[in-house]
Amino acid sequence: MKSLQCSGETDQWQELNRKVAFLQKADSYPERTSKIKSVETHMSWVFLTDEHAYKLKKPVDLHYLKLCSVEARRLNAEKEIQLNQDLAPGIYLKTIPLILNKEQKLQIGGHLGAGQIVDWLVLMKRFPQDETLEQKILRNDLNWSQFKEAAQLISQFYLKAEPVNISGEVYCSRLEQYVRENYYALSQKRYGLDQGEIDRIHSAQLECLLFGSEAFYKRVFEGRIIEGHGDLRPEHICLSSPPIIVDRLEFNQELRTLDPVDELSYLTIECSFLGYPEVGEYFMHVYREITHDQVDERVIGFYRSFRSSLRAKISLWHLDDERVLNKEKFKKKAALYLSFAKKILE
Repeated sequence: MKSLQCSGETDQWQELNRKVAFLQKADSYPERTSKIKSVETHMSWVFLTDEHAYKLKKPVDLHYLKLCSVEARRLNAEKEIQLNQDLAPGIYLKTIPLILNKEQKLQIGGHLGAGQIVDWLVLMKRFPQDETLEQKILRNDLNWSQFKEAAQLISQFYLKAEPVNISGEVYCSRLEQYVRENYYALSQKRYGLDQGEIDRIHSAQLECLLFGSEAFYKRVFEGRIIEGHGDLRPEHICLSSPPIIVDRLEFNQELRTLDPVDELSYLTIECSFLGYPEVGEYFMHVYREITHDQVDERVIGFYRSFRSSLRAKISLWHLDDERVLNKEKFKKKAALYLSFAKKILE
């Protein structure tokens, strides 16, 4: 997933470095804080004060996301706040301008006319990072009553969601397109994967779509295709009381348009990656119990294999980013995801 530099006279990545350096200093903030912890993701930087998180979007230029302008980043930030209210109420607070003031110094916020707005920050209330589902699994702290609360939260969210107006033909065509995109990316020689294995996985997924098309059409007919979370991973589920689910995918409506069983299959794969597939299975069980969804097991198998291939592709994309240093980690991740994709459909 190569982050391309936006075109223009100004080197926005150099400007980003300046902003990051400023936001890493505790005295840059309008609130008192003992320290700043910064976390870099592929799409943004997050700066943690004692009570809040400030998210700064990167000026990425990708085929599915273009944040080259200050205005584009503002709109993206506002969309993120709007979309996360249902699953994380009280966490996403507001956008705050990052200003270059009249002394040519950066400052967070300020009155109109204080200077030039050079970027926007998403202000969030901090939540306990050590209480995420990911951290619970890593500590082998499996509190099933907490898991049930979180599973009920996402299941009720799915239950209340309006079905998306999409035909079975369009939905299946979209799934086939995603499968072929995964195959194309995974087949790139520079990644050094076993092409025979990639071919077998790809053929099995297409065969599942072809011979199981009735089951997928049925999902559409039953109104199961909705706007979901879009990136339901263990690190995005906080098992606080009440639980919250953060980082709903804001930048692409199509990627949020999915089958809840697809999304929960994705969660199961991520739990499997952490060594506890039964946690993801439990979320699926609670969902099916609440919604009375009698999903065909072949559909679940396809979703899990497809999502494993997708995660392998995303892992490999990191090898194309010159800013990623530990490339071996992502090679190993891709290999493990591919082993999941192959095993599921055997």
